[in-house]
Amino acid sequence: MPFISSDNLSILPALEKDGQFVYHLRFIEEDKCYYFHKDLTPLDVHNDFWRKHWKDYYIAYIGYKKIGFFGIVEGDFRISIIPEMRGYGVGSLMIQDAVNRLGFTTVRVLKNNKASLSAFRKNGFFIVGEDVMNDCEYFIISS
Repeated sequence: MPFISSDNLSILPALEKDGQFVYHLRFIEEDKCYYFHKDLTPLDVHNDFWRKHWKDYYIAYIGYKKIGFFGIVEGDFRISIIPEMRGYGVGSLMIQDAVNRLGFTTVRVLKNNKASLSAFRKNGFFIVGEDVMNDCEYFIISS
């Protein structure tokens, strides 16, 4: 599959009903090492979180298919892409959209999230510091 261009990708504000999509994508077993809770967050806990923060998220589509999401909650940038679409430039396009849409220049990214850190570096971000929150280690990155 060729790299995805911004012509193929639509990014729309999340809807409250997108909570299930975000939950299932965020907690894919192979990605467990990238999020701060090593145990699966119970669905009811996620649903409580989602009711408070769904307006902070955006959903990426190719056609009508949901392929990823991003959001910023308390300075923590959260992004995930369905496994079959990884490696095609989707993460970079989503980060570019987030920067343009939300206007942020500094965010926190989990230190062990190599894929997100790589995508941010490709988009002109660099590490400017470190932080610890909820017993998790973060890099503070800025453009």
